[in-house]
Amino acid sequence: MGKKEVGTKREYTQEFKVQTVRLAESIGGNAAASRLGVPQSTVTNWVRRRKEMKPAALVQSLAVKRPMSELEA
Repeated sequence: MGKKEVGTKREYTQEFKVQTVRLAESIGGNAAASRLGVPQSTVTNWVRRRKEMKPAALVQSLAVKRPMSELEA
C-alpha cells in the first residue's frame, strides 16, 4: 500500500486574503472557497478574523483594490 501524502502548508498573500474575504461576503464562503480552490475552513477563518479586526487595521486591509477577475485568474 502507498503512503498517503499529508497536505503541504500553503501560504497566501495578504492581498489574496482580503480579496477572498470580499468575495466570500458577496457570494458566500462555500462558493468563494470552491471557486478559488481554497479550503472552506480557511476562508471561514479569514472572514472571522476580519470581523474581529480593530477598525484601523480593517481600513488598512481594505486599501488593496483589484478587480475580482484578476483574483480568480
